[in-house]
Formats: sequence, C-alpha cells, structure tokens
Amino acid sequence: MATYCGRLGYVKAGAAGSEAVVGELSSFTLTIDSPATDVSVFQNSGWSSFKGCGRSWSGSAEGYFDTTDTAQAAIWTAISGGTALGVYFHVDDDIRFSGSCYPTSWSANASVGGITTASFNFQGTDTLTRTTS
Repeated sequence: MATYCGRLGYVKAGAAGSEAVVGELSSFTLTIDSPATDVSVFQNSGWSSFKGCGRSWSGSAEGYFDTTDTAQAAIWTAISGGTALGVYFHVDDDIRFSGSCYPTSWSANASVGGITTASFNFQGTDTLTRTTS
C-alpha cells in the first residue's frame, strides 16, 4: 500500500506555462465531483436510476500571507481581474494534478499575536489531469 507524507505536497499557480510554487502554504484540498443525474422512468419498478453526466473539480489552499510571493500575487491578480490560472496540486514529486481554474475567493486572517494567513479557493474549468512519474 502506498502512503504519502503531506510535507511533500505543494501547489503551483500562475499564468499557463509559467506557474510557480505558491510560497508559505501549509495545506491544500482538491475535490473532484461526478454528480449523478436522475434518469428514473416509470418502468423502473420504483427504483431510481442515475447516470454520471459530468465532472467538475475545485480546490483550496491555505498558508501564510506573503506579499512578496509571485504566485500569491498571480492569484490575487487573477481573482481581481476575473482571469484563469494554470494550477498544479502536487501530492508529492510522483503524483500531481493539473488544470486551468478561476480563483473564486481569497481571504486573509489576522489576529493579535498571530501570523497573518491567507486562503484561496479555485474552481476548475475543463479537464483535470492526473500525472504519475
């Protein structure tokens, strides 16, 4: 059974073809959905029938807010301008997921005596590709 250490993960984001590692991140989440559409008919003897008719993906990342990080700046620029980004979610050096996405939210959290953190949410557009080395 293969297991992976979270400490080897990272996220890259930026203009397609020039993505950079998003600095200061401590976690990410990648979600792939394949909703089932109800295709029930009267002749199903009372049983519901479903068909997978589409797929979508989304993600989020959290870490420390860093105004000098070029990838964090690219995410800010994309969300404020409504443009797409290329993004890579690396589980480790052997497994990664990549695609094009739109940042859907950006937030910062500051508290007295704490380090300011930032979080980003992404909505994938088109195909998410899984690559293994």
